[in-house]
Amino acid sequence: MLYFTYKMAKGKQKQNYSVPVLLSTLSSLLVIAFAIILFLLAKGYRVDFSKQEVSKTGAISIRPTPSSAIAFLDDEEIGRTPKSRVVGIGKHTIRLEKDGFHKWEKEIDILDEKTTIVTPWLILKDNKKYTAWNSEREIEKFWVNESQDVTILLLKEQNGTYSLWRYKIEKALWEILNNPIKLWETDNKNIEILLSPDGNYALLTNTTEQGNSSYLLNTSTTFTPATNNQIDLTSVANHSVKWSLDNKHLLFESKKDLLSYNITDRLMYSVFTKEEGKKYIWTSAKDGIIYLLKDNTEENSKVYTYSLEAISLDGVKGAPLVKTIYMQKEEKYIEYYRAQDYQFVPFTSSPENTQNVGEIDYIYVDKQAGGIFISTKVASYWYKFSTNKYMTVYPYPTKFISISGDNKRFMFESNQDIYTFTFFNETLNPLEEAGTKIIKDIKEENKPRWIGRSKHISYVKDGSIYISESDGENAIKILPIDNVNFFTVKSSRDNIVTFEKDTEEIFNINEYRL
Repeated sequence: MLYFTYKMAKGKQKQNYSVPVLLSTLSSLLVIAFAIILFLLAKGYRVDFSKQEVSKTGAISIRPTPSSAIAFLDDEEIGRTPKSRVVGIGKHTIRLEKDGFHKWEKEIDILDEKTTIVTPWLILKDNKKYTAWNSEREIEKFWVNESQDVTILLLKEQNGTYSLWRYKIEKALWEILNNPIKLWETDNKNIEILLSPDGNYALLTNTTEQGNSSYLLNTSTTFTPATNNQIDLTSVANHSVKWSLDNKHLLFESKKDLLSYNITDRLMYSVFTKEEGKKYIWTSAKDGIIYLLKDNTEENSKVYTYSLEAISLDGVKGAPLVKTIYMQKEEKYIEYYRAQDYQFVPFTSSPENTQNVGEIDYIYVDKQAGGIFISTKVASYWYKFSTNKYMTVYPYPTKFISISGDNKRFMFESNQDIYTFTFFNETLNPLEEAGTKIIKDIKEENKPRWIGRSKHISYVKDGSIYISESDGENAIKILPIDNVNFFTVKSSRDNIVTFEKDTEEIFNINEYRL
């Protein structure tokens, strides 16, 4: 009896002891399972318990301008923007709807472990018009600066004289009451204007029976022809003229030399003298430097060899920007590359294995964008300063058009088609993937332009002004161009500005809400 009692007690003791062990084991397993789930989620996986499967995910962040649009993911409403959502990898359709605005829709490819940031621009359906300036005059001609934010207008007065006006398209609040500015009134309409890139200065040429007179014009003040603003250009009569990109120099080029005229100290400088028989390819830059491509190719060499020299606008040479650029003479590699679906992989350049091909015929240097566009007779390339590496932009002849306001991409033309190239910069957004993309249904004749610092472009097609994304998608027809002499979209993207004539040939500047 005593033995039985002992066994019972002992058995009871063992049973009580096993329960905590079991609970501890289960807790440990749950912790491990939870940790595994957290690890999978952190690695971009989604755990579906109902289907008992694990799948990779990415994320999407929708941030339109303006906000508070209703967002749809694969036709399922997910709420008002801004909106973020974890989604499975692969293609998804995003649609945005907002009262009074055009619908926006795009197919997005979601990559695993990455957040795709989508920043659509929603455009008003009703582009309300208001007249910014009724000149009450007829227009004779006008000039617009490179960034299209300043224009000079020559208008015909009712008494038969002509007046010169400055109108700032992009104006600050304090400039509203001082816009436009009447610069000059004259009996002569034979006037030509060369505006500086920023629009603050202009070279004015006044042609009369007595000959040509040139003046330096400050576009923010009234103008009176006088000796203190006259420029004697007799010595450079056979030179072509353009502004430097630093807005401080006039550049005069002939077959023999390149000269610069400093508008501050009113002195002419020799930038470089040309040697007979040599090809000179150069570009002005915003830093006030002329970058000259020097051909160092040796006779019987299998490669073209160049250096990119830096010369100040007063003719002082500095250290080369790029010491050596090698380009293959043989076109076999580019033919191979064309057949390989254009792999945008950065590479170095050396005489033994350079992937660059062709004789250089154009360069564009932009330190803000961090590189150099190089065009040859067979292809084009982008050189990145920070890595000293190249990337093939397009394996066919190209023509550079313009760089975007945010310095992340540029536009170029090849065989009438228009393309964009996104730099291989440090971005985590899959939509900013480096490489070249065609702008759908846009040709050179459509005259596409970047809008401010955005990824949007404006262009003319089928007799109307359009706005679209840089890939040509979500194209919106804004207004017909029948009576429009000129248009531009403000960098703020709130208005489109047009130069128009009314039924009585009176010149108006109108703005349309976007």
